[in-house]
Amino acid sequence: MEKRKHIWSLLFLLVLMAFTFFLLFRQLNIQDLMDTITGFEPVFLVAGMGMVVLFLCCEAFVFRIVLKGIDHPIRRISALVYAGIDFYFSCITPSANGGQPAQAYYMTKDGVPLSKSGITILVYGMMYKAVLLLFGMFALCMVPSYVFGESTLLMVLFLFGAVCDVAVFVLCLFAIFHPDCIRRPVYFCIHILAKLRLITDKEKAMVGAEKQLLEYHEASMVCKKTPNLVIKTFCITFVQRAIQFSIGYLVFRGFGLTGHSYFELFSIQVLIAFSADSLPLPGAVGASEAVHLAMYSHVYQEASLRSGAMLLTRGLNYYFLLSFCALITFLHIFRLWLQKKKPLQAV
Repeated sequence: MEKRKHIWSLLFLLVLMAFTFFLLFRQLNIQDLMDTITGFEPVFLVAGMGMVVLFLCCEAFVFRIVLKGIDHPIRRISALVYAGIDFYFSCITPSANGGQPAQAYYMTKDGVPLSKSGITILVYGMMYKAVLLLFGMFALCMVPSYVFGESTLLMVLFLFGAVCDVAVFVLCLFAIFHPDCIRRPVYFCIHILAKLRLITDKEKAMVGAEKQLLEYHEASMVCKKTPNLVIKTFCITFVQRAIQFSIGYLVFRGFGLTGHSYFELFSIQVLIAFSADSLPLPGAVGASEAVHLAMYSHVYQEASLRSGAMLLTRGLNYYFLLSFCALITFLHIFRLWLQKKKPLQAV
């Protein structure tokens, strides 16, 4: 990601955060909120932090397995760095569209061939979407009234997110297993965008699209030749997403509450992901907090408790993870900068 674009993305995210918390705290009694949060059991907070780190480690584990399976093994620390870079850039760009390109860029700088990094990212991305869709069907069966009950806006957001996720997953399947089926539609879209002057260099866009389709084809060969690799990737991603969606229940128990099952709180987190993650906002900031509060009205009756639960849940699975991944990313960038400077100092 270009330095200037990176800075603007961070600034926009910070402004969005500030505006979100201004709206949230303006309607709350701060003292009641602080009393609620201070009553939270610290052991559950520590456990939540551990689960967040484990969530990131699962992605790193997937990358090690896939790259080893295609004859390019990497170190554990490198895999963790790539996972951190993915989450960090996904969090600061709209619709999480900056994570994978940044991930591929830094993997290439570390000597991972672009074809292999592309295959790894594609396989993981498809499993990530597949698990989300599977959990989404489960959640909808568990608590359908949370989506189709009281709020029309929530229903619209959920349906929009579901359509986007299904479309992306189906597109990935066709691109990987039947690239010829989407080649002409892709070229047609590029032609239209060029006519509308939304693409300045049509030929470059065509070459880029063809290169991407070739990567998808290579990914399909990997999937067909090593089905065990795909199964392992799916299982680890399943565990990873289950960890992420379990944090809501951990927060619920941290307040010493009972009366709602693990699967209910789990389903709420899945529905929130469907409703907010596809919106063109970095990290779904603002939208995710609002959907949390709406969904949590079924679980937490008091406003201060509902807001405290939202802050802790969102704080763990987004803000804490973002900070952790930002640290990993900047340390890696600093290391690359030092390596670049060393030859100059020797001269």
